[in-house]
Formats: sequence, C-alpha cells, structure tokens
Amino acid sequence: MARDWILLRLNNYPIDLRIGHQALSLGLTEEVNELLGETNRFTELAAAQLNFRIARLNNEPNPYDKLLTKTIKEQISKLINKAFVLSKPINVAINGGIGDHLEALSLIIPWAESNQVAVNIHIDQQRNAQLSAILRNYSCINIEGTNGIPALALRGWIKNNSDENYGSWIKSNSKSIATNKLVCCWKAEGSGDKFSAYCRSVPFEIVCKFYELILSKRDYTIQDMSNWNRWESAKLSSLGVKLLNPSAGNLLDLARVVEKNEVITIDTALAHLCAAMGHRAIVLLPMFADERWIELSNQGSSYATNLTLLRNQMFGNWRPCIGTLSQILLSRDGNFVAN
Repeated sequence: MARDWILLRLNNYPIDLRIGHQALSLGLTEEVNELLGETNRFTELAAAQLNFRIARLNNEPNPYDKLLTKTIKEQISKLINKAFVLSKPINVAINGGIGDHLEALSLIIPWAESNQVAVNIHIDQQRNAQLSAILRNYSCINIEGTNGIPALALRGWIKNNSDENYGSWIKSNSKSIATNKLVCCWKAEGSGDKFSAYCRSVPFEIVCKFYELILSKRDYTIQDMSNWNRWESAKLSSLGVKLLNPSAGNLLDLARVVEKNEVITIDTALAHLCAAMGHRAIVLLPMFADERWIELSNQGSSYATNLTLLRNQMFGNWRPCIGTLSQILLSRDGNFVAN
C-alpha cells in the first residue's frame, strides 16, 4: 500500500525530493533511476542526492562524486592540496545526526593520522557536547574549527586519492566482552524523518517477547537504551531490564557502558559507535536498509570487521529476524575476545 501511494506521487511534476527518498527507502530503485533519466523531473540538487544514494546501492567505488559538480570538485582538490603544501589544517564541516558524524570520522581520522594531516572540524553545539570528550584525545583533530568544505566532499577526495578505509579510532579499555550482558537499542528517533525511523525500529511487542524468551533460558543482564514511553518502560522494568537514558551524558560515557557488554542495535548511532570502537555488535537492518551499509560493509572496513548484520527479509515483519537473533544468543557460552 505504501509503495502504491509513493508510485502515484512519482507521477507529479516536478517530483518532491522527499518522495524520491521515500521511494528509494521502499526499494523502488528502478523507478527512481528511470525518472532521473528524464529531463527536469527533479531539481539539480535533488537529482544529485538521489544519484548518490543509487551509486551507493550499486556499490560504486566513489559514490560521493555524484554529489558535486566537476568545478566544485576541482576547487576542493585545490584547497586540500594547498593545505598539504603549506602544512595547514583542512577545515571540514560535518552535518547530520550523531551516527553520521561517527561514520564520517571513521574515515577522516584514520586518513588524517596516517597522512599526518591536521583537520579542523566544524560541528554544531549539540554535537560538540557529545563528541568533545572523545575527540580531545586526537592531536590531528581540532573541534573548534571554522566552517569548511563538506565532510562528504572530503570523503570523496579521500576515496579518489588514497586507499584509506573506514577504521576503528575510539580506544576501548576492555579486552573481553561478557556474552551474558547486553546493551540493546530498538527504536530510532529519526529527527526530521519519521518514515525512516519507523522502518528501522522494532515494535515493542516483539522486543518484549524477545526479552521474555532469552531471560527464561539464560541468566542475562540487559540494559535497554531505547526511548520507550512510560508504560513500555514500566513493563520492561518488571522483566528486570535496566533502562538507560540515551540522551544522558556524552559519547565517551556511552562508550564506557558499551565496552564490556555485547551490543544489539538497529540502524542507529550505537552501531556506528561500535564500529568506531572496534567493538563487536549485532545490527538489525530493515528489508530496504539505508544504502550506506553496502559501502560500510566492504571488506577491510571497521564495520565489516566488527558488526554482524541481520537483514529483515519481510517489510515490517521483524519476527523471523528476531528469531534468528534469539538462536544466535542462546547458542553461545562464555566470553569472547574483543577485536
């Protein structure tokens, strides 16, 4: 039904960018790609964003090239090369959610360290409060930088000019993870995109039954950092699940909670934090997952090394995926060594 509704909106002229994004999020890739070939169906900016997403879906070597014109790419290349020659910092602006920041930094920081390049990061006040405690440990990064080139543009330049891959850069104090201790996140906030949040989130009823099952079979200690409502929180507390406030503290505080526990999460910032820490986690993805996971899962990346991806095979029906997750957990014994 949702796809039929979106297909009707794709007949509008010009097509609203949000409809194009929602179409891709529902697996209507061929339809959007065909419309991109027609003149003036999308604005230039909208077409660039949608072509970028499709390039990621196709696992192209450098999808970021789709976002920028040739002239802008040449200007950015000159700025970066000038910074190299003069040994000056590169000013970079990172936007989006905290997961987007962690993802970008997982490429930028390893590249900056291996090339001995200083990077001034421009982030908003909220992200500064979340990231400053972690980033102050890296001499190559200054988070007080002025606004600069978009992080996506720098990532494109790195892809074109180096073999750098996404790497783990947040240092963990733990060498082992107890498999009877879990930190879980099942709900996406999706600020500004409730549709995406809905697609990525697992319904409370299914989560509750999952907890009841594994707690009846094994002696688990569970901490849940999903933003449940009052009655949902009360139900989980009655099961013995400890509730964490996802907005309390900063990322360093969360990293210290995560490092000694096994992590189960949907596509949210917690997954990106685990990859950045080199911490093993199980990540549940919807049937039509964000295309970033194709690029991030390429061999050798910190995401491929540390994250086990379970993809939902039925749109909106998480039960088979949760069944697989239950089998994985209940078949394990003892501790495993952290990567």
